[in-house]
Amino acid sequence: QVDGSVTRKGEGTGIGLSLVREYILLMGGEISVKSKVGVETEFTILLPITNEAPLEKKNTISSSKPIIQENEVVVSAPAITQNAIIQDNGKSTLLLIEDNPDVVTYVESCLQSTYNILVGNNGQEGIEIALEYIPDIIVSDVMMPIKDGFEVSQTLKSHQLTSHIPIILLTAKADMDSRLTGIDRGAEAYLTKPFSKEELLLRLKKLIESRKVLQAYYLSLSGQASVEPKPEEGSPAENEFVLKLNEVVNAQLSNTDFSVEQFAKEIGMSSSQFHRKVSAVTSLSPNKYIRHIRLSKAQSLLRSSDIPINSIAYDTGFNDPGYFSRVFKKKYGVTPVEYRSGVKV
Repeated sequence: QVDGSVTRKGEGTGIGLSLVREYILLMGGEISVKSKVGVETEFTILLPITNEAPLEKKNTISSSKPIIQENEVVVSAPAITQNAIIQDNGKSTLLLIEDNPDVVTYVESCLQSTYNILVGNNGQEGIEIALEYIPDIIVSDVMMPIKDGFEVSQTLKSHQLTSHIPIILLTAKADMDSRLTGIDRGAEAYLTKPFSKEELLLRLKKLIESRKVLQAYYLSLSGQASVEPKPEEGSPAENEFVLKLNEVVNAQLSNTDFSVEQFAKEIGMSSSQFHRKVSAVTSLSPNKYIRHIRLSKAQSLLRSSDIPINSIAYDTGFNDPGYFSRVFKKKYGVTPVEYRSGVKV
């Protein structure tokens, strides 16, 4: 490519030359190039003649699956666009930011059974979709028009709405400088084209699993979790976000009318964005998160004070002591009276 920038508008990603080099190396050969920009380019290929081919045919081609294999028929269901509403079907939502239609088609065919898929056709469009829908994970090409994958990663990792989202960068550029740039801009993983379906699926699975571990940690910041807090596992941005959530809820602890809409307004997000952000970071909806903190505070008061149980219910935002007793038992397995009397949770 004469224009070697990562934001060039022309087609071509460099996969062809990368494949040529792989095949030549597999056959024990060498490839070199001499080039004068605007004049000519000369490639030299050296292949050894060994006369030692086996009698039986053996497949010596790499098992890595190209982006689109020859004669492969890909049937792709329509992707969810930025104008669609993501249904609560139990699937994680993946945003694919890619300007090559063939790559989009292939990735959709690999992932559509496991993920709800949103598609951005360039870096700027991808950023806008990510800020609006807050997906669970992002797969982005590096070389795209308007904004490249490095800019996408840096922008989203520095924004409060999207800083928690894992990002995988796809590129034909396999050099170490590109990899280091991607990591420096906040990307969690880096896949080189051509990539295999299996590797992409495994990378996504592991990143989703790591998010669940982090959710347990972030939930522990509110004072209640099943695991020992590990500060090194959390990011400063998410730690700050969760502490802000706790600050707002604690300030409204006895306010029985405190709503999710008010909560979102205090944080500075729309209700839909707030719901997706809180759910992604803590695994709880905003409503359940409010109740989580209230019950944690009630548990602490039951353990450390002689305040009447009815008063504790009112002080922690429950206007019905009977309802407070039921939700407390549902969460901890014992009633407030049993908990205070020393019954183990």
